[in-house]
Order: sequence, then structure tokens, then C-alpha cells
Amino acid sequence: VTSIGDDAFYECYSLESIQLPEGVTSIGVGAFSYCVSLESIQVPEGVTSIGAGAFSSCVNLESIQLPESLEDIGYGLFPERDNFEGIMTQEQKNKWDNRDYWDSDFARGSRGSSAASFEEFLFGSWYNQNGDKNYRITIR
Repeated sequence: VTSIGDDAFYECYSLESIQLPEGVTSIGVGAFSYCVSLESIQVPEGVTSIGAGAFSSCVNLESIQLPESLEDIGYGLFPERDNFEGIMTQEQKNKWDNRDYWDSDFARGSRGSSAASFEEFLFGSWYNQNGDKNYRITIR
């Protein structure tokens, strides 16, 4: 398996954890969207792209550590939930924290969404609706 396709596990409500096998290089748009019971996922080194909304509405997912190999991410990558932690390298933050990247075809994905801030790009439009903005981006 080298790719997890678009919407591959969409609405798999009972999926609690997943460890992706070595050799996976891409995770598609919405691949794990609405996996509301998902609590943990291991994204292995070698994954180079994760599509828009891949983990949207995974309300029990507490954190995702992005592998150093990851080059491209889509809008709304992280789930809409309080106390979520996204872990990335400084190099990744530097690459993705700019409007030109947010407006690229890959970043916008099939959802066609555009962001007004780095946080909105990572968490989707829900970020602007939540007054607490209780999310963490940790640089490793």
C-alpha cells in the first residue's frame, strides 16, 4: 500500500486507532474525515503529502506528529477540536505559513477553500468560529 485514497475511511465511526504501514507516501483528501472515535494515528516517515480535510471532524484525536518527510498538506488538515496539538518541524512551518502556499492548488484541494491565517489553514473554518482557539502548534 503506497496511498490512502480520498475518503478511504470516511465516516468509519468505530475506528479507534490506526498505524499506517511503512511505504505509504500519500494520504488523500478527507481520508479519515468523521472518524469520530479515532484517538491515535501514527503517520510514518515517507509520507510526503496529506490532502485537505484528511482528519477533519476526528473529535477524539488529541495530536498528530507530522513526519519530517511531509512536504505538502491541504487546508483543514487538523481536526476541529479543543486541546488539539499539531507537531511539526520549523522547516515545515516556514514553508506552509504563507498565503502563496495556502492558495496553491494542492493546499486548497477539491474543497476549494482558502485561508486568512496559518491557524485557519491548519484547522479549517472552524478555527474562526471558536473563540477560545485552544489549539497548539508544537515545533520539534
